[in-house]
Amino acid sequence: MRARRPPALRVPAPREVVTADHAQVVRLLAKRNIDIGNHGSRVDDFRCRMLLGASVDNTVEFMQGTDMAATLTADASDEAAGAAWEAVHAALAPYEGPDGVGLGGAAWIVTATKP
Repeated sequence: MRARRPPALRVPAPREVVTADHAQVVRLLAKRNIDIGNHGSRVDDFRCRMLLGASVDNTVEFMQGTDMAATLTADASDEAAGAAWEAVHAALAPYEGPDGVGLGGAAWIVTATKP
């Protein structure tokens, strides 16, 4: 399977904001010409468990039906695609719990008002 390069990010990359405080987030946004100013602006860290499916098998089956999966496996042989899906299955297995397969999700919620 050929590796495809993801598109260039136009927003702060997750690794940049994982430990960022409010001032750092404002600076990161400013670097991208997004001015939230200092007028009641707030940056909240929101984290939750994101459920992907009822089981690992269910999750992989769903993933295999997506356009992204079709794009990533378009040039792959059946053998290579099969090996890749086995690797995805193995990678998700540790995240299966009684309520399904869940991964950590996080977002920054930026709120600002313009005077």
